[in-house]
Amino acid sequence: MWLLNQFDPSSPAYNVAMIVRLSGELDVDALTAALGDVVDRHESLRTRYPYGDAEPTQVVVGAGHVAQLTVSTDDAPVRDQISDLVTTGFDIAAEVPMRARLFALREREHVLVVVVHHIAADGFSMVPLAGT
Repeated sequence: MWLLNQFDPSSPAYNVAMIVRLSGELDVDALTAALGDVVDRHESLRTRYPYGDAEPTQVVVGAGHVAQLTVSTDDAPVRDQISDLVTTGFDIAAEVPMRARLFALREREHVLVVVVHHIAADGFSMVPLAGT
């Protein structure tokens, strides 16, 4: 995964996305804290992979330094924003392999998007995160 990413860090080929529609009252602070707990427990979600002296290295970023959840305030259509989020690659040498954004459709309707590079997750590992 690391070697492939070095050839084209802008490629979304190894992105694993989870998109969940949330209906009803949403406590954004609680959702942010829950996502933060997951990132805190799983170092792979906050590890960068820069090239060291003669080989790739792992740098685990402190949990407090990872932006766990961004609440979208962009006026662009939500579908376009989600598409951009999912199709933007990760430069895993420079950034952690996870990003999350919450989109408010209406007061009681939201969409949560979590995108993780395959170096840190796969389809099976995303299932528990979705709560299914």
